[in-house]
Amino acid sequence: MLKKLFALIMIGCFTLSFPVNPFDVTWAAPVIKAGPDEIDYSEYMLLLDKSKENIQPASEISEPKSSSKAAENIFEKAAKPIQPAESKTTTTNNKYVSNYKNKYPAYAKEELPIIEEFRSNYNGTLAHAIVGRAIWYMEYGYMIYGHEKYPKSGLIDCSNFVSLVYKDFGYTITSAARRYNTVGSKVSGVYSKKLSSSSSKYKLVGTEKLRPGDIMTFWKKDSQGKKYIAHVAIYMGNINGKPTIIHTRKDNPTAIGISTSFTYWFGEHFYEARRVLNSAERSSKSFSDADPVIPQVYKLPPQNPIIQPNDLPCGF
Repeated sequence: MLKKLFALIMIGCFTLSFPVNPFDVTWAAPVIKAGPDEIDYSEYMLLLDKSKENIQPASEISEPKSSSKAAENIFEKAAKPIQPAESKTTTTNNKYVSNYKNKYPAYAKEELPIIEEFRSNYNGTLAHAIVGRAIWYMEYGYMIYGHEKYPKSGLIDCSNFVSLVYKDFGYTITSAARRYNTVGSKVSGVYSKKLSSSSSKYKLVGTEKLRPGDIMTFWKKDSQGKKYIAHVAIYMGNINGKPTIIHTRKDNPTAIGISTSFTYWFGEHFYEARRVLNSAERSSKSFSDADPVIPQVYKLPPQNPIIQPNDLPCGF
């Protein structure tokens, strides 16, 4: 009798020490914890299921079975979470999500085919890899336009974008658009001219001299009428017969988009092309690259799983 009483006391103490059944745990990935302004994306978080119907009877608890099918299913569902765990986003019903959803159909129709065309001709050189990384950021960076550093804010502008892409491959170039006339060397013979048949249309001349990875610069005028570089882009190549650039755009699902027309603004405001890679670097297939930057904060919450370049065809 005393032995039974002692056993009951011990069970009671054990139960009070664990108000929630320690085996009654499920995995979820990734989990969102919403506050008034932000959502916290966590790589993995344990959810304690407080539902009584899911609590395993004590009589059925023995040793944890690490090879059980249930455990295998849990980890299969939790694989490939958004990285890193500390990334944060604003609320999922924000204006950036609405913009992404509204503009994605046009993006899918007009720009995804250009990506596929570039991928079909991908040659594994450093020049193509740089363009591919720019595409990766367009697809998986969930960038929003703004004049702050992307790693800390999730915001990006044109010059920071070009600088960020090149930095992934070990090249340090300015993040100030006005100073891009000092980046690399000028590609001679590339300019825009007004069409004789129109007073407002332009054509880019000398595109055969351009190479993937070249930097395209565009001007505006200051209050005194002096030209300065106000926008920069990365040249992707002549795709489907058109000179194509990837850069920040305000009419896309994210901050990054592709343009293929130099007929109007991009033709009128073309300044010059700059080249960072020499011919040997450009054609090299032996190079090192860092993992793409994942921001501490997303203004636009990732709308799809983020897949690292190593897990993608051609890296993008």
